[in-house]
Amino acid sequence: MIFWEIRKSVGGILILAAVVLCGFWFWVCRSFFIGNYEDINGEIYKSYITELSALSRGEQREYIADEGVRIELILSSYEEKTLKYLHGEVSEEDYLKYIESYDDCRAKKSTFEFIEARSERIIETDELRFIYDLELEGYLTTMTADFPLII
Repeated sequence: MIFWEIRKSVGGILILAAVVLCGFWFWVCRSFFIGNYEDINGEIYKSYITELSALSRGEQREYIADEGVRIELILSSYEEKTLKYLHGEVSEEDYLKYIESYDDCRAKKSTFEFIEARSERIIETDELRFIYDLELEGYLTTMTADFPLII
């Protein structure tokens, strides 16, 4: 009888340990592997990564800094450009060019911020390279849900 009670206790502890380990695995995958990919455009991300992977470390740092300034400058001057256009200080052709670049920067902003956040570590470490990794992240996203289910 005591053997049966010990066996039930150990079985309960093993099940509890499996649940805790699955929860821990899920937390680790969510915390360390998965970013916020809802706002990332795959085509824009791939074009940035392709361009950055062809540059040297110094050029990568300079490109990221310049692109960040360019995006911020265009996005922050929307009201000013619109007011100038409404008051006739800017031609319609110039305003349409600005709106086109503004829309382009708005589309690229969240993807660029994602790359910018990762870039410092990649640029400072010689072993790391820019690669197109959204498929890997998608796999890890799926794996976080599948792994505990498989166990």
